[in-house]
Amino acid sequence: MKYLSFNSKKSLNQEKLVFDEPLLLIFFEIFHYFILTIGPVIFGIAFFYVQLNFRNPVLFPFSIVTLILSFLITLFIFFQIKKSNTFRKIKGKENRKENMNLIENICNKNDWKILHTDNHSHVILIEKLKLAYHNGRELYILYKDDKIYIRCLTYAMHDMKNPFHWNSQRKTENMFIEKLI
Repeated sequence: MKYLSFNSKKSLNQEKLVFDEPLLLIFFEIFHYFILTIGPVIFGIAFFYVQLNFRNPVLFPFSIVTLILSFLITLFIFFQIKKSNTFRKIKGKENRKENMNLIENICNKNDWKILHTDNHSHVILIEKLKLAYHNGRELYILYKDDKIYIRCLTYAMHDMKNPFHWNSQRKTENMFIEKLI
């Protein structure tokens, strides 16, 4: 999991998730996201190009719709990847120590494992590894005065952040926020 390379101080300063990883891994992750975002557009353009050459009156309008949908899917994937690095901000108790104790109590009640703790952050394992669905779910929590920054991530192969589980990530964050209030 990525919590081993999580840099909480930089994350708190930049108010987004920051991981200290080797340059090669960062390059592979960016390449992976590039393929994910550009793939639908390439297939949409290829289908449109084939229909232009064949001039099929039935499939040509369908190819235009496919091309538009591929651009919309690409935008959706791009925004999900971008959103996976940002935190949700909520107002907590009066100080950081009270917020940290509250989070630890919630984890103990739900049998969630705290993977990493420092002076201003927690990384919590929500779900263990599952085959073919995702490779775990982690909750990143940062504390700054009376604010709590929260982000849930699921992982695909080789600890790549999975942008397709945005609904379940949001659901986990909402469940956690409800327990805080």
